[in-house]
Amino acid sequence: MGGGGGTSPITILALSKAPKYVQDVIKHIKSIKYFDPPKGFKGGRIFRNREGTLPKGKTYYEFDVHPMKPGVSRGAERLVVDHEKSVFYYTRDHYSTFVKIE
Repeated sequence: MGGGGGTSPITILALSKAPKYVQDVIKHIKSIKYFDPPKGFKGGRIFRNREGTLPKGKTYYEFDVHPMKPGVSRGAERLVVDHEKSVFYYTRDHYSTFVKIE
C-alpha cells in the first residue's frame, strides 16, 4: 500500500469502485497504441512526478478525466498512467494525493 517514493501511502481502489468516467478513460488508454487522450479530452503529456509522490524510476503520462468544455476550467481531477499502461493513479486534487486503481 505504500507509495514507493512519496511521503504518504497511496490508497488502493478497485477499478469497479472508481467513478465511471475514470473507468472509461482507463478503458480508452488500454485500447490504444500511443498515449492519445479520448476525443475531446486533454492529456498524453509526460507527468514529471516532481513531488516524488508516485514510485520513482518510471515514466508517467497524465490525462484529464472529463472532456474539455469551452470557457470552463479543466478542474483538478487527473489520471496518471505508467509507460507500460499497467499502473493507473487517480487524483481528485491536482496531484496532491493519489489512489492507485487496480
